[in-house]
Amino acid sequence: MFLANQRSVSYGFIPDICGILRKYNLATIINSFVRDAYTLPTKFTWKSIVNNTVIISETSQWNNRMAVHNDFLFFRILHPVIQPCILYNIYRESSCRYILTILANIWCRVPYIEDGICPYCVEETSEELIHFLSECILTRQLREYLIIDLRHLFGIAFETEFSELESYAWTLKLLGSPIAPCLESESEKRFLRLCYRYVVNCLNNL
Repeated sequence: MFLANQRSVSYGFIPDICGILRKYNLATIINSFVRDAYTLPTKFTWKSIVNNTVIISETSQWNNRMAVHNDFLFFRILHPVIQPCILYNIYRESSCRYILTILANIWCRVPYIEDGICPYCVEETSEELIHFLSECILTRQLREYLIIDLRHLFGIAFETEFSELESYAWTLKLLGSPIAPCLESESEKRFLRLCYRYVVNCLNNL
């Protein structure tokens, strides 16, 4: 009835379901079923069709939005695919909401790429956050502590490869970007916990 005369019903779950079907171009399957009940896929096949169609559609919209808006310059490198954010895999406790808020704000921060002078060390900078976390004298001691902890936990080889990254890549890796050097899942979580603690400590020094 709703498919035949959509104006007759404007509320309830049927219009919502049909709206979702149209949004993901799945209505044709239902229309075929109305004409011939034997054309409806099995439950397993139908779930697979829906899942794949939704993933393809949402991924396409995600990629388009990331590409169009320069505000997502950091974010699209830190979080390049649609999946649960690594921040929430690391900090599940409610007591860590303060840290999550700080990190989420950094992830969504609009890059400020412009030559200037750091007010803390009077060095030339091209991006404030990258300089402050990876180069600034004000945070140097905290960086040294971080490097010592990384060497102790993950070995000299990993610490050396991480330390040799240029400032931009070093900061992105520090914030959670899936770039080399890589670790296995649990070690990556320990690495990021150390890095995020470093980031928060740096910002608390301001």
